[in-house]
Amino acid sequence: MISNFIKSKIRATVNDPTIARLLLPYNHLFGIRRPCGGTGYYETFNRNNITLVDLRYRVVDEIQTTGVRVGNKTYEVDDIVLALGFDAFTSALFNIDIHGQSGKTIQEKWEKGWRTNLALMIADLLNLFTISGRGAPSDLTNMVPHIEQHVKWITKCLEYLRTHHINMIEPTLEAENTWVKHVNDVVENTPFRIFKSIYNGPNIPGKL
Repeated sequence: MISNFIKSKIRATVNDPTIARLLLPYNHLFGIRRPCGGTGYYETFNRNNITLVDLRYRVVDEIQTTGVRVGNKTYEVDDIVLALGFDAFTSALFNIDIHGQSGKTIQEKWEKGWRTNLALMIADLLNLFTISGRGAPSDLTNMVPHIEQHVKWITKCLEYLRTHHINMIEPTLEAENTWVKHVNDVVENTPFRIFKSIYNGPNIPGKL
């Protein structure tokens, strides 16, 4: 299994077995979340000036002038980088004041869950195209060629519209429902339904 292979590579790279165990993907299989690539990440934990503090079962108690306190121990640091996560799929759209022809905002339309057609268009939102949005396998591929595929599709669509003197385009509600059902059917029997990941919500701010 790929997941066991990755774990064996982490154990072989990190010298301290206890630290290696903490770095193993412990609650998901390969592909459910993005794996750390070969950029020297795991080798970093073999350095003498690196300390791994597991915050899965405890919290940072205090940020002090010279360091960070966790429990009764303070770790001295020069800089602090706060990697708090982000809303990868909706934040960009939700920060735009988008209203559909019905007058509803996209936030209202997606109040009970995302809805797109081909992950490229949204019913009621006229002449709007989205790239690598909800309903797209964007995080399961190399992002750059995936985005290029979407851009090429949109470009050809716009060329068709101009050639045929069509000024407006939007998917029907039926097409949107069909795409949402297709995406849900595809993932129904996969681990994505079981393990917590960005795809089902827990990896966004406030839900980590």
